[in-house]
Amino acid sequence: MATQGESDPPATPSALQSTIGEAEQSEPIVGKFGIRHRPRKASGNPNELNLIGSGEIEFSSDGIRLSGRVNEFFGLGPRKDLTFQRRQVLDVLQIGKMVQFDIVTGESAVQPVQFLAKDERSAQAIAQFLPDTVTELHAQQFAQAKDFEKRLQSVGGRALVTPVLVGVNVAVFAAAALAGAGIVAPNVAVLTRLGTNYGPLTTDGQWWRLLTSTFLHFGIFHLALNMWALYVGGRLVERLYGSAAFLLLYIAAGLCGSLCSLLWNPAVNSAGASGAVFGVYGAMLAFFLRKDLLIPAVVMRPQRNSAIVFIVYNLANGLSHQGIDNAAHVGGLLGGLLLGLVLARPMSVESRLGSRSAYYTRGLLAAAAILGALAAAVSYPANGRPQEQAFRRDLLWFGDEEARAYETLKDMTAKSKQGEITQAQYAERLEREVIPQWEKMQQRISSNQLPRDSKLNPLAQAYQQYVGNRLSAYRLLDSGLRENRPEDLARGRQLIKDGDKNVAQIRELRRNN
Repeated sequence: MATQGESDPPATPSALQSTIGEAEQSEPIVGKFGIRHRPRKASGNPNELNLIGSGEIEFSSDGIRLSGRVNEFFGLGPRKDLTFQRRQVLDVLQIGKMVQFDIVTGESAVQPVQFLAKDERSAQAIAQFLPDTVTELHAQQFAQAKDFEKRLQSVGGRALVTPVLVGVNVAVFAAAALAGAGIVAPNVAVLTRLGTNYGPLTTDGQWWRLLTSTFLHFGIFHLALNMWALYVGGRLVERLYGSAAFLLLYIAAGLCGSLCSLLWNPAVNSAGASGAVFGVYGAMLAFFLRKDLLIPAVVMRPQRNSAIVFIVYNLANGLSHQGIDNAAHVGGLLGGLLLGLVLARPMSVESRLGSRSAYYTRGLLAAAAILGALAAAVSYPANGRPQEQAFRRDLLWFGDEEARAYETLKDMTAKSKQGEITQAQYAERLEREVIPQWEKMQQRISSNQLPRDSKLNPLAQAYQQYVGNRLSAYRLLDSGLRENRPEDLARGRQLIKDGDKNVAQIRELRRNN
């Protein structure tokens, strides 16, 4: 785990140029390693050299050359070589593949550097080439960081649940794509049938959607962003809390996000793991906010700051872009934060040898209390205006019925053009199959009694006009074909055109509702 020590403020660019230059290396090379620079915001990375991507660190008898690409134009900036002397390096820290050290650039100016080696063995070799000069403060912080890593190893073990959750989400996405849900552009109708959190259906007794929606995603980019955030943060949080407690946190946070979506907007149709992912980062924040756990500042500060940056950035992004369910983000965050405060334990084997049943019972009761409070708010009779919810459910039913009616018409028209059915047979199928379908749709759509002040009234009226036009049109076509009345056929075709205008109006109204 990467940790960050405290140091004096870095020098200004002009001060750096006086001590870290682009001088040519003329001394014999005694060591050369491939490395990878990370963005400054990643994982509390203190690197202010503004390098990114693959590079090298090269050692001569007394000098060091550090190369990389300048972080400009989306990481496509020019390559740059920086050279400095060994005596300028102090406070080397190597943990896993991460190597960190400070470069003394002036009397009191220090430049922090951090990068990743190809593997842990290469990182150890790089650390051996660097001077072992250590300040008293760094020695103390290094000891604290190593102690934390040791305690984490003793109680955390490997993160097993996080990669499984990533795998399950990817597998569900693949299965949904095969079912027609889409890969880049989502098919919302298919995803709704598979289990998105659509308020009118969820609150009508399909409560399982609260959970299934957390494993469905609106396109591959939606999936990729959520899985990246889960994998980056989830592995640490799982080790902090333990695999079983982490799974409880993840599921409870996802359910909290789904319930908050319904509470904020009962007509919402949402999906994605983002509520659960926010819960993971909320739990991370809770762990590092618990002062009684005695987490050293050298570990706590970068991890806490990383969690805060993730949370603030993504909430702000949700506020500035349409189509992002920020209510799920906030619900998952608060659920993970509250449950994390309950489940956080000191990082020592002794403190975790107590009664596991009592610990997990406490966690389950806390999760049940949080979810119960949200579910009660969502289920409150006045929430969501039941008549509006019923109308939205009818629109889903209407969409399926309309599609079947048009399939029947398509089949009839194709057979008529190919001469497989006569004009009389066409009229007979209109009367026997098509008209009853539209009569059933008209009856259901007209039966809704929305409140007078409902914003859905214009949409309901547009649907009623559309269905009425279509039903009248098919009745006129039927009579025109049976009785050979051209005026009925012309009037029927005109009503179909009028219905097409209703379709455009309905689409516009649905976008706004």
